[in-house]
Amino acid sequence: AEPNSGLCADSISGKSSATSSASPSLPFFASHRFSKRALEGDTLHDVTLPSGDGPGKSGVIPLCDIFATFRISHLNVNDFSSHAHLFDALVHMHEFPEFVAITETHLREDLREIHLSNYELVSRRDRQDARPIHEKGWGGVALFARSDVYQNIVFTKSSDDIEATWHTLHSDIGPILVGVWYRPPHRGEVASIKQFEQELERQTDFVGKIIVGDMNVHNEQWLRFSNGTSPEGRELEQVCTSHGLKQRVKKPTRGDHLLDLVLTDMIGHVRCDVVPGILDRDHSATIATVSVSIPSAEPSHRQCFNLKKAHWNNLKKDYEDEHWGSLFHDTNADIAALALTSRILEIARKHIPMKTVSDRPYKHPWVDK
Repeated sequence: AEPNSGLCADSISGKSSATSSASPSLPFFASHRFSKRALEGDTLHDVTLPSGDGPGKSGVIPLCDIFATFRISHLNVNDFSSHAHLFDALVHMHEFPEFVAITETHLREDLREIHLSNYELVSRRDRQDARPIHEKGWGGVALFARSDVYQNIVFTKSSDDIEATWHTLHSDIGPILVGVWYRPPHRGEVASIKQFEQELERQTDFVGKIIVGDMNVHNEQWLRFSNGTSPEGRELEQVCTSHGLKQRVKKPTRGDHLLDLVLTDMIGHVRCDVVPGILDRDHSATIATVSVSIPSAEPSHRQCFNLKKAHWNNLKKDYEDEHWGSLFHDTNADIAALALTSRILEIARKHIPMKTVSDRPYKHPWVDK
């Protein structure tokens, strides 16, 4: 999907790529009706969207206190800016996975902001090279988190050498490593895979690892839907074997070939589905469902006294002038205690400004920039 990338991995056995000459067609869901699932009581119902909802007009997500499973969706979007409206509709149709990874974003540094309805951008790594800005715009990766779980995940590192980003996801069983990786289709190139292994080895103290992306390798003994076996395919298999990672995608993701992988050591907890992407002649999307719970981590807000701006002398004078004995006259202890507390706070609010404090469930104090 990018120019001047050498021999396409789909042609390593002398066969022409099924997708190299075909131009992307209309989105597969151009004539489909969109629906969402609504929560009523304890039952989920399929509900047809009202007029006006649809591509580019995502609906509202019902919030839950805890999610028994979470999903990580990945798609090689082949230029996010051009296909953002289609991608928004695709995410909507698949009921808003908690996390959405994108490869081949084709973003440039002069495009400062990107948006996806109901999601927050966690990380973005554009392809780094020395070309002028107007000549850039290939490769690249990004990760979005749904707004209600955004506080659970933190971006920890962007690779200097490969198109990969690393993140820490807080779950109820402990921190999970989430990686997003795009490897261009260069036959025989294994340096990026060796670099991937070095970075993976530095990721410690996790209860599990999940790496998603378009990795463009072929290994017919390891990946069933491969076009022969390439050196990079053998290398990645060896790296995964050494680190206990299993590949969970079981169907082709572009044409007849499996290029988009989900690598994980959480074998019994991760299953993958392959679903149509935004263009029927381009990549399919993968959705990894992880049977691990994560809390809905919306930050809480509370009012408290701003003690740094208190007028202490005025507060002291009002407390001294108050006739406290009247609060205890002809009443019982419970009522007197309530009256005393209420009066103390009432006077305090006159002389101490209030401020709003937001409590983020996971602040990651050990992570620096």
